[in-house]
Amino acid sequence: MRTFLRILLLLTTLTRVAFADSITVSAAISLKESLTQIAADYQAKSGDTVALNFGASGQLSAQIAQGAPVDVFISAGVKEMDQLAAANLIDTYTRRNICGNGLVLIVPADAKFVPASFSDLTDSRILKIAIGQPKSVPAGQYAQDVFTNLKLTDAVTPKLVLGENVRQVLDYVIRGEVEAGIVYSTDALSAGEKVKVAAIAPESSHKPIVYPAAIIKATSKADAARRFLDYLSSDAAVKVFTAHGFTSLPTLHVRGTALQNSDWSVAQLQQQLATEIKPIDYNSRGAKHTFDCVPLLAVLKAAGGQTDFTMQPGANHKVKNPQMRQVVVVTGRDGYTVLFSLGELLPMVGNRAVWVALDEDGQSLPDADGPVRLIVPDDKMPSRAVHEVDSIALVDIGTPATQTANP
Repeated sequence: MRTFLRILLLLTTLTRVAFADSITVSAAISLKESLTQIAADYQAKSGDTVALNFGASGQLSAQIAQGAPVDVFISAGVKEMDQLAAANLIDTYTRRNICGNGLVLIVPADAKFVPASFSDLTDSRILKIAIGQPKSVPAGQYAQDVFTNLKLTDAVTPKLVLGENVRQVLDYVIRGEVEAGIVYSTDALSAGEKVKVAAIAPESSHKPIVYPAAIIKATSKADAARRFLDYLSSDAAVKVFTAHGFTSLPTLHVRGTALQNSDWSVAQLQQQLATEIKPIDYNSRGAKHTFDCVPLLAVLKAAGGQTDFTMQPGANHKVKNPQMRQVVVVTGRDGYTVLFSLGELLPMVGNRAVWVALDEDGQSLPDADGPVRLIVPDDKMPSRAVHEVDSIALVDIGTPATQTANP
């Protein structure tokens, strides 16, 4: 029996090795400690090998554009991923945000002057301020957002020292080569007592800090890349990210074979669909509230992919519109699911008002409702209202070949 078990264990090991694969992941250097741990855990569980390449997101993006052999890219900013998407270099259906971060002002541990806020960077005692090179380092871009929003740009620009990546900025501060620096919250945490956090940048002063990840189109190891990408969203990986100071994102997942898969935070939805936001009065929990909402159809269009959301008038009644066989599936975190036909939402057919609420009375939605909720004001009963919306999917329930035209 023992001999049989040993043989079985050997065969299992050999099979695992035979199907194991090796992938290369290029990632923002601010992820170094957390991603190194996650990759090690993943390798132990899967048998796949993950080679990690860290650097400034802009530099990594440029390397990929020049043909570097990379399977998965993880950026510290949306801009760099958008550039690769525009060049058709990533599989946009695999793109997702894996974590978030904050931005902080730090000074050397033995600093004699500690600014109380970002505005104090104009003080004459602050001679040099280190930030990442904005052309290639997202942390530098976020720092410039802060300067712009706080009207500090003219005063601080002569003081700036640009680092090749955010870790170089951190080193400048640790060594006392500058009086202050702007880095991610996680970088300050990793430095421990070597630096002091002087101030935290208000979230409203910069674009949302998210880390998008995607599979590179040119990869020859798409299956292995997808396995690792999926692992990055697992509870085990999220636990590691959180332990290193990253934030887990309350995201809305938009999925569908005809859509570009997307993961959006409320801030990103507010930014991307700013022109679509409308105040909607709606009775909730026994009282009337005003919700800032975007149309459900607008969310689907933003993840449009290959779907055509237009219908031409005067079409031959014998020709089936593909939109009429597509169904929108909205699912809450508790598993509660409601359905809408796409035609029900389209202006030329049903034109039903279905809203995705982003906030309530000017405040973030309560935990029991967030990150977003679904509101259908015209329904006689609120049975299709969904709290804590987790995902929105567009599903094709048939093909033209399986449908019969009207006689």
